[in-house]
Amino acid sequence: MKRLGFICLVLSLTLLIPTQILAKAHVDGRIGYLESQPHKPGAIFSGSIRFIDSPTEGQFTELEALGVTFLDFGHGRAGSRTVYPARVPLGAVDQLADLDYVRSVECSWSPGRQPCLYWANQENEADQVWQLPAPDGGTLTGEGVTFLDLDGGTEVLQACFFKLDGKEYVWFDCDGSGDLTPGDAIDLNFNGKADNGESLWYHEAEFNNYFPDRYFNDPTLYDASFDFLFHDANNNLECDYGPPKYKEDDPCFGEQLFLTIDANEDGLLNPGEKLLGLGESKIKAIHDDNGKIYRRGEDLLKYPPSPYDFHGCVVGAIAGGGWVGHHALSGTAPGMEFLFFNVAAGQSSDWWPGDESIEGTMEAGLVWGIGEGAQVVNIAQGDFIWRYMDGSSNLETMIDEYSEDGAIVVMAAGNSGDGNFHAAWPSSDPQVLQAEPDQYFVTLYLTFLWTEDAE
Repeated sequence: MKRLGFICLVLSLTLLIPTQILAKAHVDGRIGYLESQPHKPGAIFSGSIRFIDSPTEGQFTELEALGVTFLDFGHGRAGSRTVYPARVPLGAVDQLADLDYVRSVECSWSPGRQPCLYWANQENEADQVWQLPAPDGGTLTGEGVTFLDLDGGTEVLQACFFKLDGKEYVWFDCDGSGDLTPGDAIDLNFNGKADNGESLWYHEAEFNNYFPDRYFNDPTLYDASFDFLFHDANNNLECDYGPPKYKEDDPCFGEQLFLTIDANEDGLLNPGEKLLGLGESKIKAIHDDNGKIYRRGEDLLKYPPSPYDFHGCVVGAIAGGGWVGHHALSGTAPGMEFLFFNVAAGQSSDWWPGDESIEGTMEAGLVWGIGEGAQVVNIAQGDFIWRYMDGSSNLETMIDEYSEDGAIVVMAAGNSGDGNFHAAWPSSDPQVLQAEPDQYFVTLYLTFLWTEDAE
């Protein structure tokens, strides 16, 4: 099993609900994405401005003086009562947000590709939620929330699923080079000196080496925004982890990992900058498709890898991996803890329901996860073959009942991947389905959707 870096996929889940309004006007997350990209001075985007009340001529004049232009069909500035389409200079956004008569500034454009998590957090506005006060102090990060993923399992050794250990560590630039080189050390025992067995090195995060311009993760050096430091106990310049050498009570289940407190925000490790240690797993338990439960502090490290773990790992990392303010690739609510239920294997039978295990069904996953204390549930499978699609199925009834009791349940809407199975034709025309000569049988699933009362 490999200790992976973050994988760049996007899952739009809103898991944290702001409890108060920011003092400044709301700025769309896509604008933050645009600001993070290389752009020329005077860059402009198309979008809209929402006013607190119907705008006055004086307010229009003030905005136009900032370079904003409004839609005009020949009858003056066009818009609804409070929302007006506009072309907005990117450099004027902060000034617009400070105006007491502007409620929000939004961008109408969306990227035509799937952006990485670094930008996705700006698009789904998780970075704004992270700034809001939490009821018990601090800011909203998902702390105290248990997240259940009905999906595959997950990579137990994935770096983003370890919590901060609450300590600050000093590192030693032993050769005086000014940056991290082999032979440097970390003060693990807090005695103020570099001892034998305290070597420090870094692990290059995978799949992140194509970031453009200033966000590029150089594969030849340590980048504090993307990579991970580790205690190189045996001086082999490799991050060792997992059984049989490392046990359930070892931090990070291997050689301990560390993050940089990047004081000058240059993305590097500089002399004098301190480190944060990672320790306990965020994963409370994993339920496999045969009913076996692996728990943190007991036998989580013994969870056997499953071919379905990759997807669960990606979804979990997007929802709550990482550490706000300490790593560029942090999920929506990285303070959460996780329950993973491997439902994928339990739904794999093509022959007969008796071939499946009841322990691997979505219904069983809901019962187990809610019983374990999950407050937020993600159901990754959004298929609609054999689904009633009207809310009346037993599974949907379970979701309704658990939601009424306070759980938040979200589900992928039509997660059919690249199935390419849609077809449509008038019901009055005869249709012929012809199988390829080398196929023994064809299975055809039909889903009928009426748009009016059936007779």
